[in-house]
Amino acid sequence: MDLLRLFLIFALHINLVPGAPARPSFPRPRRDEPISPKVMILSMWSPEAEIWQDRLPSSTLGNLSRVVHSPGFSMLFPCAYCTENGHVCHLTIGEGEVNSAASLMALVLSSKFDLSSTYFLIAGIAGVNPKQGTLGTVALARYAVQVALQYEIDPRSLPAEWPTGYISYGRDQPHEYPFITYGTEVFELNAQLQDAAYRLASKAELSDADGPKQYRALYGRAGESYKSAIQPPSVVKCDTATSDVYYSGSRLSESFENTTRSNFDRPPPGRTDLEHLFNTQQNGFSIAIDNIFNAGVEIVKGIVQDWDSTFKHGIETDNYVGDIFGSLGSEPDFGFGSLTRGERIAPKCRKSELAGREMDRRRILTQKSLRKI
Repeated sequence: MDLLRLFLIFALHINLVPGAPARPSFPRPRRDEPISPKVMILSMWSPEAEIWQDRLPSSTLGNLSRVVHSPGFSMLFPCAYCTENGHVCHLTIGEGEVNSAASLMALVLSSKFDLSSTYFLIAGIAGVNPKQGTLGTVALARYAVQVALQYEIDPRSLPAEWPTGYISYGRDQPHEYPFITYGTEVFELNAQLQDAAYRLASKAELSDADGPKQYRALYGRAGESYKSAIQPPSVVKCDTATSDVYYSGSRLSESFENTTRSNFDRPPPGRTDLEHLFNTQQNGFSIAIDNIFNAGVEIVKGIVQDWDSTFKHGIETDNYVGDIFGSLGSEPDFGFGSLTRGERIAPKCRKSELAGREMDRRRILTQKSLRKI
């Protein structure tokens, strides 16, 4: 595959293995050559990054001792770190969608790296719907959804019958599919690769603690639909939502779950949304950080150790992989079809008709919406 190999996304609310082989000896790449990592691990902030720095040496994969400076990385995290053989690298890209995107753009454009055969493991902590998982759970995503690209009405001004103030772009009622899209709303990942990562991560022994167990138990009074919340941590397949808003509350969460694990995204019975967000210790942070590594290192080891036999040439898949516009080629199985007519975006700069096509599509769809009013 001639583009970046994949993005594996941990939505985490979120040691040497007995019998593991001795660390293999690999030739070191020349310092003047671009590094071609097999796996690039991405963290968003210091606690997520430190667990890899502290514990990777015990995994047989090596130390992240090779420091790589490259322009454009976050001012807080200006360097990437790689093992001496260059097979595994790590970069902290910063919190917030803008900071993360800027750091990733700098990484992709950097002359210090050749990422054409690299697997990306985006491993961070996040909230979890207690109907789907629990504190410390490791979740591997098939779809990444940017949930905040919507209209929002002040909840104090809502019509009485409306369940939420969020309305999709181009629509006039909640819970309708958007007619205006920006291209980043949904990204579908390689389902076969998700399966492979799930099998590898399932080898991990996940951390748990008394504090999270006690907070989980509060959801036992919430009914059968919340049974996942009271279970111990596990590895699950999921979808992941991203937003710069750190939210808490049943109504907000229900709004997002209609489109779409260090903390639960809504309170248990007897707690208010405000108490749940600011005043309650869910105690899931430490085990979520631990389980980033516990599950993630199994994925990294599996890719490195089975490189030649399984991962070197990519994992073939029969599902669509890409965004809502179809910019990587093929036809999306969501949205309104490929804006590129099934073709991959051309690498060379030239006048594009895509913006015009998108505006034409937007006019047609919103006119249909207006006629419906």
